[in-house]
Amino acid sequence: MRRAYESLSTAVDTDSVASPQAALALLDEGAGDPQWARHFAADPDAEHRTKPTACPGLPPAARRTPTADPDVRVVAELAAWTTADTAVRSRGAGVPRSAAR
Repeated sequence: MRRAYESLSTAVDTDSVASPQAALALLDEGAGDPQWARHFAADPDAEHRTKPTACPGLPPAARRTPTADPDVRVVAELAAWTTADTAVRSRGAGVPRSAAR
């Protein structure tokens, strides 16, 4: 993971399944594959589902996926990092409610 934050790893040489922490670090740095966010949205680990919601530069579709997450912590994290425009378009009721606070 440290290699990703120090720009020693790239999306090309990182396997998001074998090295999820490195992939999440690359997403956090804006250097990961945006498709990884969709992969992590289905991950059984709530932390893996939460982390991409705060990552810069993800496409809107990748940000909308967590709105339907059964874990309220994932939805709350998305609300903390989302814009009002994204919240209005979100299908999950928790995001607009949280973003409005």
